[in-house]
Amino acid sequence: MGKLKVMIIPVGEQIKPLLYGFRYFTEIDDVILVYSEESKIFAKELEKRLKAMSIVKRIVMVECKAESLPSFLKEISSKIKELYTSKNIELISNITGGTKIMSLSCYILSSLFNGKSFYIFKEGESMKFVEVPTINSKIIEFLKESEIRVRILQSIGEDGIKLKDLSKIVGRSKATLIYYLNKFHELGLIDKKYDKYVLTELGKFVIALVSE
Repeated sequence: MGKLKVMIIPVGEQIKPLLYGFRYFTEIDDVILVYSEESKIFAKELEKRLKAMSIVKRIVMVECKAESLPSFLKEISSKIKELYTSKNIELISNITGGTKIMSLSCYILSSLFNGKSFYIFKEGESMKFVEVPTINSKIIEFLKESEIRVRILQSIGEDGIKLKDLSKIVGRSKATLIYYLNKFHELGLIDKKYDKYVLTELGKFVIALVSE
């Protein structure tokens, strides 16, 4: 059985570019329309048009509070896991609409699911399609290969942590931790500020996913 093709669409005020994306990705099984309270009316209109066109099998409406990147990512990723438990999915994000938080979070989510992202923009009287290169999609697999990798990343926390304190918390030598921390830095999950290791925005996204 092939993968279930799922397109996730953050919704803003412009509907036409969101519909235009279906010219490039066909045979979509499910569409997830992600919207805020402000864009709810546009999401309802898009749902109505998609139903009239009969180009997808199912439409899922998800209202989210786009307050911060990590919180939004955690909210939408939890919904996806709820919908597709034990299912093999291909996640495609049309990141044309919605707020910056919505579109960036959906882009990162597609990347981490080893999916695709694209956006549509208007050039003159025509619409243009651009597929966005994905970030490293092996991050989750790398972390889940060893429980200690996840624990180290979680222990860094929101405020960052010094190496000696991290060593005490996870019970590993400084040399071992430096090896892992260098790997995390290569993957873009952490930075070092003065004498502390801190999570990047991507690191916070990943923690939201692996901590489920």
